[in-house]
Amino acid sequence: YLMYLNRDPKYLYPSLVFGALVFYTYSPGELLIGLTGVFLLISDLPYHIRNRKIALRGLMLLALLALPYLVYIFNHPDVTLQHLSTRAAYWKADIPLIEKLGKYFSEYLYGLSPAYWFVPNHKDLDRHLMRGYGHIGWWMLPLVLGGLLSALRKFKSPSYRAVLITLVVAPSGAALVGIGVTRALVMVVPATILGSIGLSYLLGILEKTGCENNFLERLRLWIAEKLPIWHGLSRKIISLGVFVLFALLNLSQLHTALEKGPTWYTYYPLYGMQWGASPLFGRIDSYLHE
Repeated sequence: YLMYLNRDPKYLYPSLVFGALVFYTYSPGELLIGLTGVFLLISDLPYHIRNRKIALRGLMLLALLALPYLVYIFNHPDVTLQHLSTRAAYWKADIPLIEKLGKYFSEYLYGLSPAYWFVPNHKDLDRHLMRGYGHIGWWMLPLVLGGLLSALRKFKSPSYRAVLITLVVAPSGAALVGIGVTRALVMVVPATILGSIGLSYLLGILEKTGCENNFLERLRLWIAEKLPIWHGLSRKIISLGVFVLFALLNLSQLHTALEKGPTWYTYYPLYGMQWGASPLFGRIDSYLHE
């Protein structure tokens, strides 16, 4: 979609196909892609109008992509509510609509909360957690916040608005049932983009010889004083060094998971690790015997 905005309007067609793939892949994707599409339509309406011929063809492609879903809903009109009520019974409960919406938005805000993503939690199932880790590394939080501030400052740019829209919409599908990392995993996409924007902004500050913001300028001068070698390095070398650092962090996390993961949690029933202790121990006996 960003290539549709910035390179060639014809990229609208593959973006719609990819959107349909998300829509049909997993039930939270239906609301996720629906809301994203509505917000992007409103956000970039002048651009769509300027490219109305391609936009109209895109609308016809969208109708074709939606046809299987519309036929299915026509033949099974109650299936969506039935599926939803099996996962979150409160949608069919005899309570006021405002209470249902309150429950939904409470989950939605929790899905946006940095505390859920960057701090270890006990809400998710044991098998979806790494003990002592948040779902996203805590060291990414300053970069994501920096990228968020930068995107808000450049809100008039369609590309930055698109990234902010993905952030706002990300928990919407998962909140229908309840925030869980497998349902809300799409949050990783805008978080990664915003973290990259924040990192790029930080490197830009460190490379500048002057800065309008006095605090940032003092920060740059302090780093230059402590790390004089920094200014002898090219942007490519600095970027490669940052990549290596992040790669080592990932490898360290992988090593920890492989070494300590098997004994992090020992609760084996349905809502724990799920693999029952009796079958597991039976297989272990056979393995040891062999």
